[in-house]
Amino acid sequence: NALQVAKTQYEIGDVDFLSVLQMQARLLGSRIQLIRIKNAKLAQRVDLHLALGGGFEEGI
Repeated sequence: NALQVAKTQYEIGDVDFLSVLQMQARLLGSRIQLIRIKNAKLAQRVDLHLALGGGFEEGI
């Protein structure tokens, strides 16, 4: 993956450590964005369920 490539480039001296940190920050940002998208998808499914007259049963 891109982070591993950046680490390898750092180890052989092609890039500085800041480049590795920037790649790591981009990776974490992408993961956060994915979590937000999945959360929004789940919220929309709940909204659709409720809009179609569904409810929630207790004890399940």
